[in-house]
Amino acid sequence: MQLKKPDVKKCKNVFTKANETETGKLKPLELVNALKEFNLNFTVDELRDLNPLVSTSPVITLSVEQFIHLIYIIENTTTNDTTKMMFLSADTTQSGTINRAGVESVLKKMGASPKTQQIDELMEALADNKDGTLSYEAFKGLIDGLMG
Repeated sequence: MQLKKPDVKKCKNVFTKANETETGKLKPLELVNALKEFNLNFTVDELRDLNPLVSTSPVITLSVEQFIHLIYIIENTTTNDTTKMMFLSADTTQSGTINRAGVESVLKKMGASPKTQQIDELMEALADNKDGTLSYEAFKGLIDGLMG
């Protein structure tokens, strides 16, 4: 599966322009306006639902890195594809793969409490890249197996 990488330069320029308060963090209305520069129309309530994908804070205040990650997620999925959204959320480097920490993060968000050895065994069994990471296809197989 080919994923679209965000235009980092454009993201940074849009972020700087939208960050009227110059705090280095986009507040909800600033984020709404920034997304419009990408022809993406979201309400503050919709962004509240997406916020946990890129931030651990319950309040919407995104750094430039989190903003770039959010653009990556939005440009590569639809809101009804939960598995893909989980994968993209864990793909913090926008590389199209996720590492052990990403898998652990997703499992915890799903309410699981995996032990280190269990995660290591999962990664060893499912990693389909030479660097020990999971592609979306391998990740989807894992999630389908857990949910099925």
